Amino acid sequence: MKKLIENIFELIDFDKLELAYVEIKSVLAANPDMPDCYYALSVIAIKKSDLIAGEQLIETALKLLKKITCTEKQLLNQLYVRYLSLYADICIELNKIAKAIVILKYIKEIDTENISQTKLRELEDYAVNATKIVNDQILKHDGNTEIILTNKGNKGLYSSLHQKITELMHYNSRDHAIKFKDEFDYAINNHRDLSDVNHWYGIYKLYLREYDSGLDYVQRAIDIDPWHPYYRNTKIILLKRLGRHDLVLTEYDNLFQIYPNYPEAIHNLANILRDMGNFEWAERYYLRAIELKDGYAECFMNYGMLLKEINRKVEAIDFFNKSVKLKENYSTAYLNLGVVYEELKDRKNAIHNYEMAIKSNPYLYEIWPSLLHSELHLFKWDNIVKGTNIIKTVLESNYKGEILPFNLLSLNNIFERDQYNCARIYSEVKFSKNDASKIFKHENYTKNKGEKPIKLGFLSADIRNHAVLFSISELIIKLDRKKFSVYVFSYGPNDQSSARNDFINCLRPGEFHDIEQLGYYEAAAYINDLKIELLIDLTGYTSHCRPEILAYKPAPKQISYLGYPTTMGDFNTIQFLIADHITIPEESEKYYSEKIIRMNSCYFPIDSRLTLKKSRKN
Repeated sequence: MKKLIENIFELIDFDKLELAYVEIKSVLAANPDMPDCYYALSVIAIKKSDLIAGEQLIETALKLLKKITCTEKQLLNQLYVRYLSLYADICIELNKIAKAIVILKYIKEIDTENISQTKLRELEDYAVNATKIVNDQILKHDGNTEIILTNKGNKGLYSSLHQKITELMHYNSRDHAIKFKDEFDYAINNHRDLSDVNHWYGIYKLYLREYDSGLDYVQRAIDIDPWHPYYRNTKIILLKRLGRHDLVLTEYDNLFQIYPNYPEAIHNLANILRDMGNFEWAERYYLRAIELKDGYAECFMNYGMLLKEINRKVEAIDFFNKSVKLKENYSTAYLNLGVVYEELKDRKNAIHNYEMAIKSNPYLYEIWPSLLHSELHLFKWDNIVKGTNIIKTVLESNYKGEILPFNLLSLNNIFERDQYNCARIYSEVKFSKNDASKIFKHENYTKNKGEKPIKLGFLSADIRNHAVLFSISELIIKLDRKKFSVYVFSYGPNDQSSARNDFINCLRPGEFHDIEQLGYYEAAAYINDLKIELLIDLTGYTSHCRPEILAYKPAPKQISYLGYPTTMGDFNTIQFLIADHITIPEESEKYYSEKIIRMNSCYFPIDSRLTLKKSRKN
């Protein structure tokens, strides 16, 4: 048999392909599971320029080779290296670069002398920059771009679509996506069988905020080319936007099995872990992505966002500055620099960076409330009319951006309807596609109602030297413990102030819970484990807020009170708001997503222990 196989390859070497084919058929008739025969057939297919058949035949050869039990591991490895090398060459010719990289890395593991580091590195660089490769013709008619998609062995990457994807990524604007409708529709209608076109059309749908539809097209791209890491990474981004964190983590496991050192995927996993509040592991993955990819501006920016979130603001500024140096006109990084400087009360630097963000991307409308908020602190009025009009216009157009509702409160000419629209859109963008609120069950919470005290929780970022604590501390301390079991959950900074320490010392053992170091889900699970029946949020959308905890709905009834006496915009997150007839007149209720609980007199508590100090003069 060995002599027959050698004869077959000798015939192939001399291009006597028909004779070789006859010999192969005779061998397979006697032994249909001979992997070398399928390897030889793959070589013949390649010589006849049938790469698809060659790929299928070498895959069959590899499957049969796996069934062979061989005591000589070195000999078996040699066969694997031989087969896989051919497989990798076919993938490169078919432009399946990601698949080729995986195969070459496996060859490297079993035979380090077989493949040079240079070849593997060249392929990896090619894969990372694949979307920059242009092989297509572009014709311009009357200033409009018409795409001519050519199929050069599936190697064509379509420059016009790539140009528009790049623009969408820069502006992150639904308006831009709408403008490109004709080009993307033309591409998908005429070239539905090409994986790249399906993938880019899915990205186009992503920027339209049509996540379900985008997922369908990206999945179609994956069905055409299951080994492509870019497609899987985009699928994960869409799943994240749909709030399917369970599937996201499963998809990452699948992707990392194919391409364990894919920096973009590691970076996006870090983003998801950050959004879930798993800050420790998010930081590990950010640093890993930075290690794998030099000059990774997007990763520097998102790592800066994590550092800001965990109150390491000076480090955050450093990483934001690195990102804007690496990527010109990086509007999101400038926006976040402005936010950090604003939190540090450095209004001058905050304004400078907000202005740079607007200059870089005038379509990133969520910058305007932050800019105006900082300018008002410095008595700057130049932009107030222009900025307010822009905000009102984009809210009326149902702009799907994260405009923080708190920053609208101080603006003139912003009315209840505008505030409600802002809160509604903000909560919709952040929470509405998230199925987090279905995680915890509350059926048996009130089973013993009337027999035991109600478990009442207070959730706040302001258990510190802050007006909220000054106002509500006596109310919490004097609650009737026969009617209420009291729990205070603090996730804000510990300022070591006497106000904080005095309040904690006045509580009973087991009533104060510092959850600052817990992630969003971990904090929600902690509250849920205590079976809190009523959870009162004292922070809303003010500084240091974490509405993500409330979005998990750790308690069956969640109420907003005191710290943010306007709407949160999402009834699933907050069902009730405590106010009075002055704060929220009855005719204003239509601008609130919550049901209003009105106090008979004033809703605002005053600590009777506070006294005004007499001045020296008096």
